[in-house]
Amino acid sequence: MEITRMTAEDAHELAELDKKCFAIPWSEKSFADEAENSLAIYFVARENGAPIGYAGFWTVSGEGDITNKAVLPKYRR
Repeated sequence: MEITRMTAEDAHELAELDKKCFAIPWSEKSFADEAENSLAIYFVARENGAPIGYAGFWTVSGEGDITNKAVLPKYRR
């Protein structure tokens, strides 16, 4: 498994992952916007190059606020 920082190029794949995890998933635009947000920090977990999960937070005034996280059902424990 590999964990990397999210980029705008990850937006499409993460939107597809979100559809498998949530009844009301984030849009591709939401992920792209977060990739450009200077307050946001997101990480993507990949296995064999494919995203299997992500987690993100906003950092404001020295504090972090988790915005979202998702893991494909097959990889949950």
